[in-house]
Amino acid sequence: MDHYVKQAIAARHAGRHDAALHLLQQQFDHLSNSAGHLKSRLFITVFEWGQLAEVYPAAHAALASARDGQAARLLAGDEFFGLPGEAWPRPRFQLILDMNATLGEERASHDLFIQLLSGLPELAQRVALLALPAIVAAGDFALAEAYLPDPLGQLEALNRVADELPLFPPQNEAPRVMAELNGFTRDVSLCVATLTGLGRADEAASLRQAALAGLDSPALRAWAQRELDAPGAVFRELQAKQLAPETIA
Repeated sequence: MDHYVKQAIAARHAGRHDAALHLLQQQFDHLSNSAGHLKSRLFITVFEWGQLAEVYPAAHAALASARDGQAARLLAGDEFFGLPGEAWPRPRFQLILDMNATLGEERASHDLFIQLLSGLPELAQRVALLALPAIVAAGDFALAEAYLPDPLGQLEALNRVADELPLFPPQNEAPRVMAELNGFTRDVSLCVATLTGLGRADEAASLRQAALAGLDSPALRAWAQRELDAPGAVFRELQAKQLAPETIA
């Protein structure tokens, strides 16, 4: 964890909210001119900024201002956050999505995508899948339909991975199967919500049924059912297993 964030957390706990905000703003500016591990470093920075915003209104306003600055840069065609040459560049649109979620302003993500469609359509196409949850959440189902994924087309690869790897590996290994399942169920949910919103409930129900039936493993199918019924179930189970030292494959 970067030292600015460590100091900001300590300042927040001590009630020195203005100092904490200043440190987080310094960290954000530092990251904008940095390379290396930007995804995790941005995540913890925005997360801590959100924690501070819950108790310090000025931090909420400052985060919204930073978000607006990032949106302006994106609309000017500046697609990635950080220095050029990053091996895994962080899409600026993804950062803005995270900031909007922290601010509780998810509708702003949909509105930004509409602006991109109008002014920078090629960039909009590149970030459309990132924008899709916000488009669906906004109830813009006609637009969402144009960008829907094909979850049934993912079944073969998902079944193959589930056949080769454990659902819950040891703690020092990445939970590849459950990560793939999480993406699969997310795509199914987006499709089902969109089709339902378009008045095609029967088609939505058929898609959900086919998605579950297409999973070969009964255990995997059960977890898919749980995730579709209660989004976040997979993540909560992974968290629980990470906290349990006796977890085995």
